[in-house]
Amino acid sequence: MTLDTILSIFSIIVNIIGFYFVVRQITQQALATRGDTYTNLCGLSYEILKTISDNTYLYPYFYENKKLEQQSEHRVQVLICCEMIANYCDNVTLQRENIPVHVWQRWKNFIKGQLEISMELKQFMLEYKDWYSTEMIEILDEVVKK
Repeated sequence: MTLDTILSIFSIIVNIIGFYFVVRQITQQALATRGDTYTNLCGLSYEILKTISDNTYLYPYFYENKKLEQQSEHRVQVLICCEMIANYCDNVTLQRENIPVHVWQRWKNFIKGQLEISMELKQFMLEYKDWYSTEMIEILDEVVKK
């Protein structure tokens, strides 16, 4: 074997090892991104739940399909909470690529469930459809068609 052959083989081995480490690093970064996505979504969810917990009169509008009366003293708070939840659901749909397929299905079920148990959230999102992503509106349309 000549020196050139040995150097060529060595170069190929070094390139393969380098490629392995690049692939490994990309995989680790993808997992970190997924973890960060999940953590951020849970943090936002906590803030919404805290708002509802601190203002218990909001609960029926988002978990018991209570209708909001036009003259309700809580009208502004309910609409603000609708916007918070709608923005949260839209954010979840925009993170779809960072969420594993089997986990995404659970998030999608969550969004559909929220829309099904809150006529005010559903109405708010229908009224302001232009504010939300195409992906979010597709989910909204699925719920409305039921």
